[in-house]
Amino acid sequence: MMKAAPEEGFPLIQFACPSCKATCSVDDKFKGRKIKCPKCGARVVHVRDGHVELLTAGTAPAPAPTTPPAAEPPANAAPSEATPVATAVVPHMVGEFVKQSESKQNVLIVGGLIALFTAVLSFLGIIVDKPILVVTPIGVALTILAVWLWLRKKKLEQKVLSGAKTEPTRKV
Repeated sequence: MMKAAPEEGFPLIQFACPSCKATCSVDDKFKGRKIKCPKCGARVVHVRDGHVELLTAGTAPAPAPTTPPAAEPPANAAPSEATPVATAVVPHMVGEFVKQSESKQNVLIVGGLIALFTAVLSFLGIIVDKPILVVTPIGVALTILAVWLWLRKKKLEQKVLSGAKTEPTRKV
């Protein structure tokens, strides 16, 4: 459960970690973002309407010393100094990237790595004056792109054909 609690003019989202049950707080600018629990390291994502969803379970916290348990603060209480502040897993600027599906994120990351690899090898070819190092990485990257686009086209064509077969035909 998440609760919004203003503290000194900064609206906070307060939630209980689904993995370790620790109460954590995070700035409300991280709504809809992936968040890491500072206590157990679990990754959660803020979903709409005051819910968090566990993405990756954290490690169990170390056993506490044998002191009597402190009384839990009321659910509507503002976060205190003892409340750990959750940290965002990704910078705020990549919020759109985080909102995309995981498979789309993976495609973008792999594409970026291929582009980086191509640029580095081509630049290295220019520096050492080897034309083969300038042209080959670009050719390989374009070939990978062409194969990926061809496979994607095939997949979309199959999706369209299977959708057309399942739709009932109307008699006019």
